[in-house]
Amino acid sequence: INGVISTNQGGFYVARYWPSGALKWVKTFAETNNSISSVAVDQVGDILVTGQFNGTFQLGPLSFTNSNYYPAAYLMKISGSDGSPQWFRMAQSTLRSSGVGIAILPDGNIMWLAYSAGNSTSQLSVNLNGTKITCSSCQSTSTVMPDGLQGALVAQLTGSGQIVWAQLFGGTGVTTPRNIAVHSNGDIWVSGDFDGTLVVNGKTFLSPGTAGNCDVFLLKFSESGSVLSSQTFGGIGSEQAYALSVDSSENVFVTFSLASPFSIQGLPVLLTSNSRM
Repeated sequence: INGVISTNQGGFYVARYWPSGALKWVKTFAETNNSISSVAVDQVGDILVTGQFNGTFQLGPLSFTNSNYYPAAYLMKISGSDGSPQWFRMAQSTLRSSGVGIAILPDGNIMWLAYSAGNSTSQLSVNLNGTKITCSSCQSTSTVMPDGLQGALVAQLTGSGQIVWAQLFGGTGVTTPRNIAVHSNGDIWVSGDFDGTLVVNGKTFLSPGTAGNCDVFLLKFSESGSVLSSQTFGGIGSEQAYALSVDSSENVFVTFSLASPFSIQGLPVLLTSNSRM
């Protein structure tokens, strides 16, 4: 990268460039079983990175071990000035976990979005940096997909990495969070998709499609973690969430794939060839 050569194979890089396009610094995270899925910059210019890792993650002089056979989700903070490590947090479940999104709140706190999967015959839980978070609605007796129980983890952390609150939600199938966004008033929006059922704040949503087909969900949380609104939409086919954005007036824009016609609050959504909304 700009003359900086690494002989490591696999892993990923985080690089900072000056506005002119000149490279300021680049950091290598070269373990072959590590991956990155999202990056964000906070108000003071420090960098948050999330993804998943197996084995050992080396962050400068700091070393973190995932003793599980399956990947664990991670969230790390590095200095924007030189890329030096600040802190590292991880989330593990009985099967795979991965970080998928990061958003920065107006007060500088960090919203982290991840998914965690577990055996479908046991209640889903995740170990978030030593704290056990349980999803009481995430349980299935299905033997069709023994690793098919998956929930969404939404967590708020301080700028120093302390957990403020965390929630794990889902249902009887696969709940996949896709995106997270925040508004300047502190409201938090999360989109994703699910099959089977989805339980949010005691309200149960049912995907009308056949087994394995997904519907889209859109959730709004307060800064303190209360669910302010929840809705799902989709038809008998499989719909999947893509991008999510919130403007200054808190209008919310969500994109999704479309596999069958349906309506959203009475507005028909019609199917065309290879539709994506």
